[in-house]
Amino acid sequence: MVQEASKPIFIGGCPRSGTSILAFLVGQHPNVLTYMEPGPFYELFNNLVLKFRCPLWLFRTVYSVQIPEKVVYSVSKQPAATGHDASSHFAAARIRDELRHLHSPGPWRLREEFSEFAHRLLGGFARLCGRQRWAVKRPTYLYSHIDEIHAIHPDMKFIHVVRDGRDVIASMMRQSWARRAPTRFEYAFRIWTSEMSRGDAVAKKVPLRNLFRIRLEDLVSSEDHVRDLCEFMEEENHPEMTSYFHRQVKLGDVHSGRWRTELSSQQIRRIEASGGEILARHGYV
Repeated sequence: MVQEASKPIFIGGCPRSGTSILAFLVGQHPNVLTYMEPGPFYELFNNLVLKFRCPLWLFRTVYSVQIPEKVVYSVSKQPAATGHDASSHFAAARIRDELRHLHSPGPWRLREEFSEFAHRLLGGFARLCGRQRWAVKRPTYLYSHIDEIHAIHPDMKFIHVVRDGRDVIASMMRQSWARRAPTRFEYAFRIWTSEMSRGDAVAKKVPLRNLFRIRLEDLVSSEDHVRDLCEFMEEENHPEMTSYFHRQVKLGDVHSGRWRTELSSQQIRRIEASGGEILARHGYV
């Protein structure tokens, strides 16, 4: 059984809301290793095992093929992982062997077994790196399926970052993945409204003691928010986080207010008319 004190940390939000900035900041704490989008680590379990009741032998095979490379890549840019052999720790054979601990017929016990698997795999590598806890940043999935993650990890800590939707949309429109459907603006607007509607339901799905919500604009404004973040994570406010905040976060270019020059007046009116309630709910007026 895993120790209760391990409390995994999850970071989510609408795409282009600052989840990467927040994840790298959290990963500066000497007690936390951050996994930056480790592939469908939870999706495959929730979809194949719980939703479609895939035979466990088949799930083990699919999972051990899909996951290793993505998890290794997710820690490849973390300084804490330097010098540690992530490829061996997350090797397909090892993952397949660890998944043999999943054997219960009922969904609740299966969730407990998968939680233990996650702690052995993700938590185990964190400990190899000298960290006692681990965090996962995976914006869209965690954002819209937080209730499923909470069912697996009842002691989880969820950090929810939000950003001015006008800046989110302006940023999305610059991304290569913003397909024209029928235009980049319409595509970005639809993602923002859809994801924010799901995100606003987060507080109804996890206990408030497990939820920390912060606006990106507030995060970059003062190191006081770093102290608040550490308090929520139940970790000491470490100098390495404060140093990283001043070196990379506070002085970083988050393009606040970019929408004023990058969006047309018609686009701004559309966002404020159809998404005005969302903007107001998070203090953007």
